[in-house]
Amino acid sequence: MDMTRLGPLPGARVLVIGGCGGIGRAYVDGLLAGGVTVAVIDRPTALEAAPLPAAVMALPCDVTDEAAYRNAISQVAEGLGGLDVLAHVAGINPSQRRIAQIDLAEHERVMQVNLRSALVASQAALPLMAEGGAMVFISSGLATHPEPTFGSYAMSKAALLALVKTLAKEAAPRVRVNAVAPGLVETAFLNGGTGAGGTAGGHGYIDELGEVGERILASIPMKRLAEPEDVAAPMLFLTGPASGYMTGQTLYIGGGRIMP
Repeated sequence: MDMTRLGPLPGARVLVIGGCGGIGRAYVDGLLAGGVTVAVIDRPTALEAAPLPAAVMALPCDVTDEAAYRNAISQVAEGLGGLDVLAHVAGINPSQRRIAQIDLAEHERVMQVNLRSALVASQAALPLMAEGGAMVFISSGLATHPEPTFGSYAMSKAALLALVKTLAKEAAPRVRVNAVAPGLVETAFLNGGTGAGGTAGGHGYIDELGEVGERILASIPMKRLAEPEDVAAPMLFLTGPASGYMTGQTLYIGGGRIMP
């Protein structure tokens, strides 16, 4: 094992679902810097808003279109000659509502993108992955420490952790499966998401949350929001050989706010 290396080995074949957003793009950049072969599946609008380097195999796809989504994953595996790593970064949180006011149609959309698309990706990718492969999924600190008005998002991310733990046991020892659970990150996600008009600016979002936002920021021991690279680096670790004995685990990337 190369103890000095962070991330998959050169030549590894990596599929990133949601690779155009802040965290996904930071992860993609880290992979490319390490000599890794990368493919990205993302919404057409995201691919237009945040074009990827020419070295990346990019496929436009709506992850809620199951047939197209499964086909896109198959195309990636065929184009790359197999898969060594799957990273699921896709996620949405279109609005904040108290439980009593949750719009069920919007709730179903959140569950489709945040949870169902992760399940479909794992079903489609696992048979295509090489021995010793790895998967990483983006959950959230809200999965275990919910805040008012984030009910749908928290539910989807909590269920995602159950998927990770179950899949880790079922896929072992051939493929490892882990998660990262970020807190607030300075990305366009906080303002709608890449491809939906969002721009990076977490502190503006904190201001919009009012008292809740002030309380969240004050509760972070590191006294700042995360940058995308703060999350991408642990993702590289979890999908590289240095984490070869880790599976079914969740790394909380929240500046010390959550200490399970």
